[in-house]
Amino acid sequence: MADFDFAATLQAGLRVLYATIGFDIVYRPASGDAIECRALFEQPDTGVALMPGANLRDRKQLLKVLQADVPAPAKGDTVEVPKGAPARRVMAFMTPPDDAFRVQWLVELGGP
Repeated sequence: MADFDFAATLQAGLRVLYATIGFDIVYRPASGDAIECRALFEQPDTGVALMPGANLRDRKQLLKVLQADVPAPAKGDTVEVPKGAPARRVMAFMTPPDDAFRVQWLVELGGP
């Protein structure tokens, strides 16, 4: 009996999700060719309590992209979000905490 490749199955399912509710972006590495792909947009609104009654909101803008599409993101790369818009800088990237199979990147965007 062949081994089941859960990561490949997950990636195939995510590709359908990205195609359905994602949007077109252009990821531009500092060196190399531009990558046209689909992404999901996240804008978590997380709070940090500084002291009783004083809270700070962190409104990062994040993209999820498939690692198969963007294999080596780097700080300082740029992204057109959506495709054709002014480029935004990549500030950081990481594997999302809920992605045990490491098939996506979570990319934090800064300004132009």
